[in-house]
Amino acid sequence: MRESAWLGCPSTSTAKLTIQRWTGAYWKDYATVTAHQGYDTYVRQNCSGTGTQTWRTIIAGTTIGGEYRIKTSNQLRVYCA
Repeated sequence: MRESAWLGCPSTSTAKLTIQRWTGAYWKDYATVTAHQGYDTYVRQNCSGTGTQTWRTIIAGTTIGGEYRIKTSNQLRVYCA
């Protein structure tokens, strides 16, 4: 299972945290959760039986000052037996 987190949400009021898998042509969205300021937020995706895949998370939201921001995690190659 792939799991990722954005802890503390220091600069945004709310944001969307999404886990994505590389298809070979584009990043496909899987699970998405809403992250709230001051709370730890986790997103999970069961990848059982899919073999080796490349995954990442992406978080997007508006800062308290009104600026829209997007940040992606490092890409991770994961074997899901």
